[in-house]
Amino acid sequence: MKAPMKRNSKKARTGDIVEIETPAGLAYVQYTHETRPKFGELVRVLPGSYENRPTDFVELARHRELYFIFYFLNHSLRAGHAEVVSNQPIPEWAKDPPLMRLAVAWDEFHRVVRWRLIGAASDLTLDDLIGAPLVTKLTTEQKKLSIREIWPHKAMIRELARGWTPERAEELQHQDLMEKKGHVTQV
Repeated sequence: MKAPMKRNSKKARTGDIVEIETPAGLAYVQYTHETRPKFGELVRVLPGSYENRPTDFVELARHRELYFIFYFLNHSLRAGHAEVVSNQPIPEWAKDPPLMRLAVAWDEFHRVVRWRLIGAASDLTLDDLIGAPLVTKLTTEQKKLSIREIWPHKAMIRELARGWTPERAEELQHQDLMEKKGHVTQV
């Protein structure tokens, strides 16, 4: 078993497990794929929230991720907002860039009405977008696909703390909209 490591790196390495402090506890992501700088770094969000740092990162890395998300990981590391605590092998199922859903059209209520299903490795060229399947009604399985977004550190903290998942994205977006408009919502 690899011992947990503490490395004040300015740039993440593939396989790094990164600790992020949230109001709900400590959360962990694993850096899986190098991408173009404008997309941030692709990470898989590992399950669980912890009061104290886990001692077994080998086991944590073996868990299936909740979702993948592009995150400004290297910026967060340089700013001291996140910390590399271990480096573990990426599980077989997570080695290839995942298929994700990308919002491409919204209605007047800010609900997504059209999605493109596109790989995380895509550069999002016009040809890539045109060639990607267009979906207007997501299946149960498609609702579980990671959403292709880029999160800065503050967004990552917020979404980790409130238990965001792709399946809950629409519900939480509606909740955010109601709060912005001054309506109180019950969860």
